[in-house]
Amino acid sequence: MVVDAALSEKNKQIVLTAMTLLTGENADKLDELFHPDYRDHNAPPGATQGNKRVLEVAAQVLMTFPDLRYDVEAAIAEDDLVSLRLVMRGTHKGPLMGMGLPATGKEVAVKHLHMIRVVDGRISDHWAVRDDLTMMRQLGVIPDPA
Repeated sequence: MVVDAALSEKNKQIVLTAMTLLTGENADKLDELFHPDYRDHNAPPGATQGNKRVLEVAAQVLMTFPDLRYDVEAAIAEDDLVSLRLVMRGTHKGPLMGMGLPATGKEVAVKHLHMIRVVDGRISDHWAVRDDLTMMRQLGVIPDPA
């Protein structure tokens, strides 16, 4: 298999730019980076897809963690796929999405793994694994094991 190094690097930069925009800085430019047929493969059944999904999730996350930031620890690209290992950090100042958990004021640091497909210069697919158990412990919802 021959990997197109230039395409890989270009796609990695698109994804890293999107991660910066998802923290609220110039969020209006997100539409340019996401394919109109964008699919969030972690979305619950019946959830909105496409660019609207990105904007909805970004707004919800920023409402919950207004000081949100993503510390990217590794970014690896091969042709149309980009993988990220990162830590999401923020202070819980709004209701936690879908759980009704009111703001705790506690800070979290949550490990994530992401696999992202880029098609024609726009993000088209997204898969993620997050350490939500640790986040719930950091928020005091689930006790730490003794």
